[in-house]
Amino acid sequence: MKQRLSLPDDLYPVEAFFNVLTDASFVKALSSFAEGWGYNPEDKTCDFPNDLVEEEGGPPERFSYIEVWTYANNQEVRVSFNDFSKYLVSALEAQILSDPSNAELWKAAGGKAVATLKGIDDAHLRYISTQSS
Repeated sequence: MKQRLSLPDDLYPVEAFFNVLTDASFVKALSSFAEGWGYNPEDKTCDFPNDLVEEEGGPPERFSYIEVWTYANNQEVRVSFNDFSKYLVSALEAQILSDPSNAELWKAAGGKAVATLKGIDDAHLRYISTQSS
């Protein structure tokens, strides 16, 4: 297991999610994130709003968070899109340090994922503004 992140205990599910990913599964996760979907390796789950709609209903824009679970410890945490983006960037920086020969791949894949997160956050903010009008 790679040590991409070290976060406070209350964010253990996020830390465990990023640290359990192999290089190949990290690429798959980034690709999934770039498409607006979460990713579920081993006994971890990272649900994006599109995933949450399948479970809870309603438009994806109503969700203001990404939900990360660890089944083994039965822990769940909800993080804002902005915070998740920060953790993702930190994990990417660690990945680039450990795999500098593929730095361009990691930067490109990570950039797409971060851009999608920004778009999801923007859609949520637009949704909230229409609900309060």
